[in-house]
Amino acid sequence: MIKKRRLVALFDILGFGQRLQTDSLTKVQRELRRLIRQIRSKSATESATNDKDGDDDNLEHVRFAFDSVVLVSLDTAEGRNVHKFIFACVALLELGFKHSFPLRGSITLSDVFVDEETGLLLGDQFPQLRDGEAMQEWTGCFVHPPAEEMIYREITGSVPIEEKKLNPDGCDPLIWSEVPLKPAFASRSPMHAWCVNWGYFLSASQIERGLAFMAPVPSKRQHTERFLARIHGLTSDAQLLEGPVPPGTYIKTLRSRYGMVVRFVDKAGNPVPMPAATLRYTVSGKADSKVIETQQVDTRAMRQSDDA
Repeated sequence: MIKKRRLVALFDILGFGQRLQTDSLTKVQRELRRLIRQIRSKSATESATNDKDGDDDNLEHVRFAFDSVVLVSLDTAEGRNVHKFIFACVALLELGFKHSFPLRGSITLSDVFVDEETGLLLGDQFPQLRDGEAMQEWTGCFVHPPAEEMIYREITGSVPIEEKKLNPDGCDPLIWSEVPLKPAFASRSPMHAWCVNWGYFLSASQIERGLAFMAPVPSKRQHTERFLARIHGLTSDAQLLEGPVPPGTYIKTLRSRYGMVVRFVDKAGNPVPMPAATLRYTVSGKADSKVIETQQVDTRAMRQSDDA
């Protein structure tokens, strides 16, 4: 069956051969299965309660093949599916970095042929994804031009694109950034694109551990460190909470026009275990961007242990 206009991402797991040599195959497959389950789950892309009943899957297809991962979105005619796809990519990159599976990849718009019987997955833009993944020298993910307009519209709304390029916020799922390229692709530098903001929720200790794993390839490590430093230098939406929460608890959000992901952290950005409660709060945004407003979070549904 051919599925029209789907967002597709191709990721390569950096240092995968190294992991296979240092960890047991059982441990590696268990952690990869865990990552797949998490990115497919609604909890990876929605902390608020404004999602539609029964709408609980983020992706139509996920395929792992040795050190590569392919994600295929649900029907992009529904704007919420664009949100779910981008936030699933955010979750995959963040979780991979924290669990020593750093990823590098790109996203495009493609028609996709899927054969459920054989597992065959083909797309007319797959060569573009292959080339996009191979040229990068960091842990990160950028959006190819064919997908830019759709993703920007559904994630950001009608905020002028040049305004968002020049003045990003830490809570933006996409950041206009230079994409680090390997020396063999120096003729294409500087290359700028919308890049997935996967580092906003990381604490200093998580960043330190993730970068330590990348130390064997200094150039990838340095480019990744520079991107993370930029993300954490942007304006943060962290707000100190009051009420039935541990003292010094802040709330941080990553948000689009269709929803948000919420994290509870301390001043250093470390996850804070929350008591079972329902918290209500208001998120402000530009009136024409359709950013959600009053929301509530059931803390029992949040897996703080996954962020450790």
